[in-house]
Amino acid sequence: MEGRLEDRVRALEARLEGRLVALEEGLADLRQEVKTEINTAFNKAMLLFTAIGVVLALFR
Repeated sequence: MEGRLEDRVRALEARLEGRLVALEEGLADLRQEVKTEINTAFNKAMLLFTAIGVVLALFR
């Protein structure tokens, strides 16, 4: 009986390890997506500030 329990524990550990790896990969993908979104927002903000600077320089 003890051998069967050990086998079940090992099987559960293997499943948990696989799920943990999948979770870590999902988090890495999400982190990259967030970084991309932040970069896009930053680029848009810089374009807006540049446009404001040009308009202010033209009407000075």
